[in-house]
Amino acid sequence: MSEGAEFEVSLTMQDKLRKRESEFLGFTIRANKKGKKRVAHTGIKANKKQKIKTEAKKRIQKIKAPPTALDATLFNRFVLGIHNYFNRATHVSVAFSRLA
Repeated sequence: MSEGAEFEVSLTMQDKLRKRESEFLGFTIRANKKGKKRVAHTGIKANKKQKIKTEAKKRIQKIKAPPTALDATLFNRFVLGIHNYFNRATHVSVAFSRLA
């Protein structure tokens, strides 16, 4: 593939992001206009939010039954893992506040 073709593909992706959101690895990506430039706004896919919510509920119920230190540690690991995975997204705090 020539360099010109690669450049055309990247421009096509930019045009696509201007018009609507794109989804990739659990993230939603869109390009919003800011001044004369465009900036990327990233968030969490809707179905991924739902999966996180159901998994968190399941882990909380496990902690409630007979509370153990191991269950609390596993829940903390779960939360930290999600936080570390989505730490590069720009609008994750909004999505996580809605999950709480």
